[in-house]
Amino acid sequence: MERSDHNLTGLAKALGTSPSSAPRLCDRLDQRGLIERMASGRLVTIHLSASGEKLLQATREHRRHLLRQALTDTGADQSILQDALGQLCALLTALSGTTAAHNSSADKGASGEVNGRPALS
Repeated sequence: MERSDHNLTGLAKALGTSPSSAPRLCDRLDQRGLIERMASGRLVTIHLSASGEKLLQATREHRRHLLRQALTDTGADQSILQDALGQLCALLTALSGTTAAHNSSADKGASGEVNGRPALS
């Protein structure tokens, strides 16, 4: 739902859930002020509200913090783990239907390498 509008069917598909559960999910998010619905005839589009964007950003920052902490606590080669994590985040972002994370793809060259290492497939 990041920076784009969805209808209920598109939202259910993006979230990997059934179309019948999307309206209940949206009702709960709407009650908390996290989404906004806009009707145009019979079509209803849904997008994150300013509060929803803030919560999404805070959640992502917290997740990044936890991942950085976990990487710091490991004795493994951190650069390899960070590259793999960047690729995983990009893949998950693409699979969730949101815009691709440019940090991982910006470093990926025509050779299929990321930061000088073979890209994970």
